[in-house]
Amino acid sequence: KIDQSEFRQNYTYGAGPAFYINQPLALDLQISNSTFEENIGSKTGASVGYVDCLTSKVCNGIVSHSLFEGNYARGGEYGTALMWSAGALTLSQSTFRNNRSYGRKGGKAVLAGLNRYPNEDGTLPIFALAVENSTFDSNEGNADGIVLANVYTGDSVLLQSNTLLNNNPPLVPASDTSANLGGDQGR
Repeated sequence: KIDQSEFRQNYTYGAGPAFYINQPLALDLQISNSTFEENIGSKTGASVGYVDCLTSKVCNGIVSHSLFEGNYARGGEYGTALMWSAGALTLSQSTFRNNRSYGRKGGKAVLAGLNRYPNEDGTLPIFALAVENSTFDSNEGNADGIVLANVYTGDSVLLQSNTLLNNNPPLVPASDTSANLGGDQGR
């Protein structure tokens, strides 16, 4: 649980200077009332946090009442403020403002549904993304879409009551992405 915390001006050569989770553990991460400001992720992007639960089938996260502002994903394969692999991710009443994302692909603010490992029967685990009552303002970069989700049959995506303002258009072709949510200019 991350609550009432501030992560400011942190840097990592890899991804996720605020938090980086990359192990096959069941995860229930709750982030609330926190500020992530002016952090830099370099090699693989993710200027704030990177979560990859690998083969774990329980990987859930809730981000609420938090601010992601002025973070910079410098490049690499993906670029975005927050990357989430599988399971379920809910963003609620949070603000993503003035984030810059210069990876080859990934959402300007959020990349979700990435790196899912097959179930024993070969099917992919179901992914659920909900983005509600959140603001995406003046985010920019090469990534296509403000929120980019890799979705497959059976996945669930809910975008509801969000405000999207002044987000720069993508600089890479839409064909480089699996699914684009949020529109090319936040419309």
